[in-house]
Amino acid sequence: MNGSIKLKKYEGNPIISPRPESTWDSGGAFNPAAVKIGNKIYIVYRAITRDNTSVFGVAVTKDGYTIEERFDEPIYIPRKHFELHPSLRKISEMLNEGMHRLKIKLRHISGGSYSGVEDPRITRIGNRIYMTYVAFNGVENPRIAFTSISVNDFVQGNMNWDEPRVISHPNITDKGGALFPSKVKGKYMFFHRIFPHIWIDYVKDLSFSNGRFLFGKPHIHIRPHRWDSRKVGVGAPPLETDFGWLFVYQGISGWDPYHQHLGITPEMVKVHDYYRYKIGIMVLDKKDPEKVIYRSEEPVLEPDTWYEGPFAYPCGAVINHDKLFVYYGAGDYHVAVASVDLSEIREAVRSWEPPN
Repeated sequence: MNGSIKLKKYEGNPIISPRPESTWDSGGAFNPAAVKIGNKIYIVYRAITRDNTSVFGVAVTKDGYTIEERFDEPIYIPRKHFELHPSLRKISEMLNEGMHRLKIKLRHISGGSYSGVEDPRITRIGNRIYMTYVAFNGVENPRIAFTSISVNDFVQGNMNWDEPRVISHPNITDKGGALFPSKVKGKYMFFHRIFPHIWIDYVKDLSFSNGRFLFGKPHIHIRPHRWDSRKVGVGAPPLETDFGWLFVYQGISGWDPYHQHLGITPEMVKVHDYYRYKIGIMVLDKKDPEKVIYRSEEPVLEPDTWYEGPFAYPCGAVINHDKLFVYYGAGDYHVAVASVDLSEIREAVRSWEPPN
């Protein structure tokens, strides 16, 4: 019999919301990465500026729920050509070239922004913090970018991030990049998402020199006729536990019962591609993280509140006091958190029988 897991949503959600008076996070505050340093959890969230550009802000909590500090300025802004919109004049040129071409460009827009840095994932290795994120300049397809900073600088608020570099192939839409927290077979392992699966790739070092880009192979696949049948993506970098690597992910299906009360039929979904983001949990083998030893048969969390709408999109997770905290973007607008005891996950892993 398969054990089931359910994340419990915090009653005080959302824990981070846009600030109307702000110039840089008034349009949205969502899709958060998270990292625990000492007794504090740092939540790095995607923010939307007044001119519809994505940047990153940070908030701090000790108990995992209550925000005790929130920085007044963004900690990361777009700096390179692959994440900066060329100009307003370029938008005007696109409009003049016709609606057909405009649709090709606009289909990459997410969360209400027209360019910038999106959806961070953070991995700590030793005294360094590595961050992957989606870079989108409004014209080219979204790609994965990569940067890092020392733990000390980050904690002290000295945001001396390394020069970012794009690490996914040009002309391929690639999102959800995450660095595995330790070397595997002497190499660094990355997860990333090329529709519709989660891919893995190995690199010798993190320089991505000589035109090296992520590719590899599709490894964690969609499951037909289930809640994650249309696409799956990385939620947060895996977390080490005594029973394996805890891996939060997101998935969507083309249809679920939620659509019925909206008057949407399966036929309409095929045309309009309407769907909901839900959260699942996997556990990877401790010695061989390519091997999945548990995968939730049902979503561990799905959007069903006023602050979520159709989107529960995880980018960060931490373990704090024997409890898993998952931080997720709610409704492409807020940050919310949900949690579950590790003992519940451990029991589910022990009782899991992979379906035939």
